[in-house]
Amino acid sequence: MNYAPHDYQTTAEQFVLDRPESALFLDCGLGKSAITLSVLRQLLTSGESKGALVVAPLRVARLTWPLEIDKWDQFMWMKTVFIHGKYKLAKLNSVADIYLINYEGLIWLAEVLASVKPSQWPFDTIVWDELTKIKAPSTRRFKDMKKIIGGFKRRIGLTATPTANGYQDLYGQLYMLDKGERLGRTHTAFKGRFMYKPNAWEPYRLELKPHAEKQITELVQDVCLRMENTLENQGSEVIDIDLVLPPSTRSKYQKLQEDLFVQLKENEVEAINAAALCGKCLQMASGAVYHDDEGSWEEVHDTKLKALQKVVTQVDGPVLIAYSFKHEAERLLKCYPDAVVLKSGLASTREQEILKQWNAGKIPMLITHPASAGHGLNLQFGGSTIVWFTINWSLELYYQFNRRIDRQGQKEKVKIYRLIMQDTVDEVVATAVEDKDRSQKSFLKTLIKYRDELL
Repeated sequence: MNYAPHDYQTTAEQFVLDRPESALFLDCGLGKSAITLSVLRQLLTSGESKGALVVAPLRVARLTWPLEIDKWDQFMWMKTVFIHGKYKLAKLNSVADIYLINYEGLIWLAEVLASVKPSQWPFDTIVWDELTKIKAPSTRRFKDMKKIIGGFKRRIGLTATPTANGYQDLYGQLYMLDKGERLGRTHTAFKGRFMYKPNAWEPYRLELKPHAEKQITELVQDVCLRMENTLENQGSEVIDIDLVLPPSTRSKYQKLQEDLFVQLKENEVEAINAAALCGKCLQMASGAVYHDDEGSWEEVHDTKLKALQKVVTQVDGPVLIAYSFKHEAERLLKCYPDAVVLKSGLASTREQEILKQWNAGKIPMLITHPASAGHGLNLQFGGSTIVWFTINWSLELYYQFNRRIDRQGQKEKVKIYRLIMQDTVDEVVATAVEDKDRSQKSFLKTLIKYRDELL
């Protein structure tokens, strides 16, 4: 198939070509991979680049990028190699145009590259697909890549969710593009300049100083391009279904909150700290609670299952279910034997067949964890209904999961149902995700304004 870029894709390509470091904060479905491949094609054919390293989540690196290359006539000549597995050193030393690696392989790669001069590397361009996965300066992979990032002449970042947890997410991402030129050479300096501790009893909690949002946005806007998806898809509607805990479960929920301990019908449940308590409360709101370290659980109510049944009978077509706990998937399969679970892991033949069957409309209910389907999957042809059995804390996973269906090629209006148990942690999580979304939208709208001025 011939790659004929939209005007916005041509604009994005030129934006990247004009800069040694750049970030494309484009909505899901706008073709970030195709845009990047077009850029790499131009760099490779002109001799401006000798090769590119693409860092991506495992499934995306192994499946999505090779498929995208084979999809378009202009890119099929590019030879790719996936640096993974027992013979990854040999693969790194092989001749290719694009070298693919997942984020978990970066520590090994950084060690290998640090032992030789950049002039001996097989690539001089790096592409961070899902740039947010390198955002944490405290991780070893960030520290190791920080030592060698200067060896790349051109650095490109791709993501639709750059500030899912707030503006503090930007530091690590920008550093891997500009080596600290805009937001500071160290994370400590960045925090000291733009953040403060709101109180003494929460020493690890940081908030932005007044005017910091504006200052940060102004510093990074020259290398960050934001575009929203306005192509074809009919948009989405979020429908919250408010539920009430049964009285017997409500008393147990309150007991757990107050004492970090509760006796169920058959088992004891204990939360050893605040984080564990939050997880146990989410589980109880869901309908079942783990009571040991072996993954054993006890059901406490079926309110969400009954609410889901009403949704399933009302909608026309297949349903995509997002779950947070394994026991939710087990309970769902018990209620819906014809449902299919899409698990995480490598892009296996079975997984590919599941995706094919879903997009053909042959799977009535697809059950998956957001982390398993949050990136790199096109599910818009199989259905237009999503149900969040339990909402995830992560805005990135929440947004990315919804956009697996709400994207270019979707012919129906997407309906996103959220099962929320009133007066429980469910409401806290939903509010937290919405607050993060507002912060991110503010940042991205500013970038759009800058882009319009630039054009």
